[in-house]
Amino acid sequence: QVSNILYLSQLGVETGSVLADLLLGRAYPSGKLTTTWASWGDYQSIGEFGGRDDTQYREGVYVGYRYFDTVGVKPLYPFGFGLGYTDFEIKLADAKAEGEHITLTATVTNTGSRPGKEVVQLYASAPTEWMDKPYQSLAAFAKTAELQPGESGDVSLSFALRELASFDAGQKGWLLEKGDYILRLGTSSAQTKPVAVLRLDKAVFTEKVKHACSVPDFADWHPEQPRAEKAPRFVKVLRIAAADIETVKEIGRASCRE
Repeated sequence: QVSNILYLSQLGVETGSVLADLLLGRAYPSGKLTTTWASWGDYQSIGEFGGRDDTQYREGVYVGYRYFDTVGVKPLYPFGFGLGYTDFEIKLADAKAEGEHITLTATVTNTGSRPGKEVVQLYASAPTEWMDKPYQSLAAFAKTAELQPGESGDVSLSFALRELASFDAGQKGWLLEKGDYILRLGTSSAQTKPVAVLRLDKAVFTEKVKHACSVPDFADWHPEQPRAEKAPRFVKVLRIAAADIETVKEIGRASCRE
């Protein structure tokens, strides 16, 4: 018959002060989970962790929330989840591109009856015609100032498109595929809404390497039916030219040890 539970994890030296402030009402929760919490049977089981002779990371790019979001498994508490004592409404106010640099402005309104802060999270879904990609990846996040009931405030979220590139082992480089990059705003990885689309006119390698280490003796895991969506209609489309992407033709030889 317990009405509330306060659980503290990933503790630091200030945990006692934080606990006292929360219990005495001097502060309120406004943080977000940096990991996914799921029931034991829902976790990815393809990895071979703790092997005596070797560890094979077979899950590939599908680590953490990228796995849960891609296969459509709902965890107990998703990446980026957090509760406070009030509620918020998030709306896109503006989206613009200056070359490869993308900036979104979101307006956050406190719709509850108590003051609070919110962490706005921006995720991106990249094209998957050539390479495996997770359903979405965190691109940027920002926290509001304290908002009183009924008060609104703006936050700015920025990133460079090159940060969404994936490594192509066959061509030894970081590749941005041609196509639509869907931008989603939300309050956790499980609560996102498409708000804009970045449309890249041509594929482009952002970096090339001379040597990419040896070929592993195992293949990465791939989902049989990955979750995917087409670019939504009636959202703002920002057109990006491949010529505007900063590229590095060749970086130094990667040092590898067997």
